[in-house]
Amino acid sequence: MKIVAAVALLSLSGTRVTTAQNILSTPDTEVLVAVLEQAVIPDSILNWTLDPKVNGLVVSTATVRCALPIGADERLRQNAALERAANGEKVGPSSLIAKPPARDKDLRVAPGHVVPRIMVARCLSSAGARLPRMSVQAVLRLEWESPTTIAKEFRAANSVPWARRHPNTAGVVRLAKPVFSEDRSHAGVYFSRLKNGIGGAGVFCMLTYDGTWKLLWQETVWLE
Repeated sequence: MKIVAAVALLSLSGTRVTTAQNILSTPDTEVLVAVLEQAVIPDSILNWTLDPKVNGLVVSTATVRCALPIGADERLRQNAALERAANGEKVGPSSLIAKPPARDKDLRVAPGHVVPRIMVARCLSSAGARLPRMSVQAVLRLEWESPTTIAKEFRAANSVPWARRHPNTAGVVRLAKPVFSEDRSHAGVYFSRLKNGIGGAGVFCMLTYDGTWKLLWQETVWLE
């Protein structure tokens, strides 16, 4: 399964920063606040062994391109191809890479975890935007940084400039613009979190609205 993750998920990581011109709307921001409070920060604390001095995360001020997890049927097909390759059968490289989901079909990821087709299409065609400063209730403080500075200094060979700019932070979070269901009762959000040094993941979350946004489920898109 680790091999599957490495081969399958890299093609869908979607971490390229898009050109961001417009600022996210308030409804979009409300969804992202829920994602930060209910998924990003808890996941970072749970999955990363943080030094007691570490008390913050850096958030990119521009959204990234939305990305989706692999569908259940595509995962089965890919696993079968990987198994044939492991048994010595000649398998073409294209068979080992997960194919992107169809825009006109629901994406079934796991039992009970379905991305409606309209959200699939909106994710695959999402545009970039700038993030406003957001008020987030969490145990880790958030620091905001431009994607240009992140690309230049984060995980650079010389780590001193980044450490001076963002001391005692665990890593970098990048968020995609939310995509909504037709009746706007559900929202999907892709985010990535990269730890200083090595370690991270891309995750797709599904949320539902009932007075406030609440996390329904989340699925891994890629792992580092």
